[in-house]
Amino acid sequence: GYYRGRVGRWITTAIDMSLVFPPFVLVVVFAAYAGSSVWNIILILSLLSWPIPARTIKAKTLSVRENDFVESTEALGASDFRIMRQEVLPNILPVVFANGILQMVYTILMEAAVGFLGLGDTARISWGTMLYFAQKQAALSSGAWWWMILPGFGIVLAAFSFILVGSALDEVLNPRLQRRTWGDD
Repeated sequence: GYYRGRVGRWITTAIDMSLVFPPFVLVVVFAAYAGSSVWNIILILSLLSWPIPARTIKAKTLSVRENDFVESTEALGASDFRIMRQEVLPNILPVVFANGILQMVYTILMEAAVGFLGLGDTARISWGTMLYFAQKQAALSSGAWWWMILPGFGIVLAAFSFILVGSALDEVLNPRLQRRTWGDD
């Protein structure tokens, strides 16, 4: 995201082209045709989870690049690598971590959705496959509601836990969000 010109346009075009494809539909199609092994699901989720964080991080990088301290470092003759490592990276790190945490939550939810549809690896136990088998056995109709509630609660708890970790990391890494205590005026 640091470079402008032809390289910047190429990166933006690649990101925009990747954003056109709906990830859930591609995961379902890929899982249906390539097989429902764990490695296939991991591969497709990895290939489809990069465009949104890449766009956000690129925008933040371009924003930091326009600051006076970066321009003054450029004027002093620092290399692009040094500027990116010492000036830009520390300022975009909170955004990188926040996007990483959100992608983990997204991946948990996507895997659970694929498993619930029966397109995941049914030989392996996951929350999505638990929900799939509970739905297949009509758990709610037969009064066994806990078959649906417990895996659903696990999914929600895992996602919420990652969000709390992300919030804590953001508070630690972003000095503007650090809490002030009484008497710090």
